[in-house]
Amino acid sequence: MKKRGAPRRPSLNVRLSPEEIIADQDSGFPEEMFGDGQGIDYRLPPPPWDACWKEQMENNLAVLRVDPCHSNYAQLETSLVRAIAGLEFEFYDIGLYFGDLLNKWNEETAKTIFNDILRMKRTATEPPHRNFLAYLAYCDFLKANGFDPSRQRLARFIKDNLSMYPVGIATPTTAKEWWEMFRQGGLVRLEE
Repeated sequence: MKKRGAPRRPSLNVRLSPEEIIADQDSGFPEEMFGDGQGIDYRLPPPPWDACWKEQMENNLAVLRVDPCHSNYAQLETSLVRAIAGLEFEFYDIGLYFGDLLNKWNEETAKTIFNDILRMKRTATEPPHRNFLAYLAYCDFLKANGFDPSRQRLARFIKDNLSMYPVGIATPTTAKEWWEMFRQGGLVRLEE
């Protein structure tokens, strides 16, 4: 929601400076990828998956494990997120990222990035967030059934397996909390 005179909120709820937002808009990044205004899309094709799709699923799960509400820009660094989540990662990519961070960026930006990394590290040690659990349930549903569920079917699947996916939502599956969880988990584009 934009208030009069307030700067525009960043896409994906990612904290960016106004200059970075303008640069992203000029490059076409948010509009081309998320032009429908519904945010990220983490859906996968039906299995069987090749190595690329399996890696994409791992990356999506890693992001949702360390930054389930997409609250910082560092979550876009795949190797960094994979390292924090305990998955295989490229040391070279992380070294290159930190080299650029220390050499080319100003102190305030470096401080913000380091704080975001530490926050992701803390999040990874906490119990899994419901956005992560919802996406994990989606992946398990795909593996078990071989087709994309509707949001209602996925919500029922989660409710039927609460011991595996304790999302903490007691309301009916049509409630706003379910829609919000699916939106933040990259699953809002599933069929109604």
